[in-house]
Amino acid sequence: MKVTLELEQPVGNHVAFTTLEYVRGIANLHLWHEEAVSKIVLSLRGRLQAALSKSTGSQDSIPGAADSHKLTKVRVQLFKLSQNIFPPVHVPLALKGFTLKGGTHSFPFEIRFPVLSVCHKPQPWITHLKTTLPPSFEFRAPNHEGSAKVQYWLRVKVQRPGRFKHNPLSEQELTFLPLDPALPPPMLDPAYSRSIQPLGVGNLVSNVPPSTFRSASGLATREGCFVLLEATLPSPAILYIRRTVPMRLFVKTHATLVDDYPQIMLRTLGVAIRTNTTVTIRSDSATWTSSRDLMRISGLELQLIGSHVNGELLYEISKDLWKDATVSDMTPSFTTCTVTQQHSLVVTAGFSYGPEDTDYVETAINVEVHSGVTPAPGVTVMEELDGHHSNEQTVLVPWRVGSERHLGIAQGSPMTVNNVPPPPYQDINIRQFSPQV
Repeated sequence: MKVTLELEQPVGNHVAFTTLEYVRGIANLHLWHEEAVSKIVLSLRGRLQAALSKSTGSQDSIPGAADSHKLTKVRVQLFKLSQNIFPPVHVPLALKGFTLKGGTHSFPFEIRFPVLSVCHKPQPWITHLKTTLPPSFEFRAPNHEGSAKVQYWLRVKVQRPGRFKHNPLSEQELTFLPLDPALPPPMLDPAYSRSIQPLGVGNLVSNVPPSTFRSASGLATREGCFVLLEATLPSPAILYIRRTVPMRLFVKTHATLVDDYPQIMLRTLGVAIRTNTTVTIRSDSATWTSSRDLMRISGLELQLIGSHVNGELLYEISKDLWKDATVSDMTPSFTTCTVTQQHSLVVTAGFSYGPEDTDYVETAINVEVHSGVTPAPGVTVMEELDGHHSNEQTVLVPWRVGSERHLGIAQGSPMTVNNVPPPPYQDINIRQFSPQV
């Protein structure tokens, strides 16, 4: 006896299964001779596994190295759905099973991915978060310091009558990408980030990171040479995989520095996505940061020429420099009770002032990275979430838990789609930022 799975491909504009999409296919039971079968059960499951290392505390241990024998591990079942594909629903189960002739018997099936994770039978010390299912994901920290993995798979199992009979099964792992959350209307103020850098001041600020903000007035009293770099995105700050970055980039400095010799020149420009992956198990938590370049240009000689306002110059860097930069394939932003992945857009620019060496300034905007996956035809997520019935094919997926805090969106901001607000979150206490140029 052997059982196998044949799956249909996902529908739509993607190669992964997505929220509320049906997994369809056929389970084939191959019998070498006549045998009795009690039932055939199909199940769709999601599971999260994570591990964190603990330091040995030994004086001989290498800093940053993990002791593979001291790991804190956790396994969480995100959801489990099961259905009997044999016998038919209208046929009651038989104590001695059902006799099937030798040969191949095929049983078609369809089973649907849910919207939310339910943390089936979580461990008592885990606080369950009612979040959307995370994407398929695997992460390994350097030096074996931690790991995390999100898996989805389909299983078919044949149950035979008798206590000592082998029950054959077959499993197939599935790739899953959740639908993107429903977006609120565009907000009046764009998301922005700014950083300032003095030019040619040597060791005066050598111990200050490029992303540290310092007031223009405080620096002007020393040398009067500074540039302020400001990046803006439409709010809420959402980036989509395989799409371009809708960013605007401004430079601000004293007008006298531009009109007089030497001139301030833009020499280099880089745009990257920075990713923070956080694993939390019990009271232990660790975050790892990685970065992925979207574009990086050097050898530029762009003179700052723009409008003069109150003795200052405001210059917008041409979008042509990053018009072809797209967000590469990566795991979208997600939150679970154990693992969180968040992103920020990082801009680094190099400026020179006369013969001085190039000075670098970096600024970053917290963003949500979305997959851009569209729902399968006819999918209405609204009914699945709260029982709301509508004639329109409305798709509403909750925002990621913590996304408002990450994006700096104030509680009470206009966050409605078709007059239906996204679910409330209890951890929002953020002031509204208004960009000032």
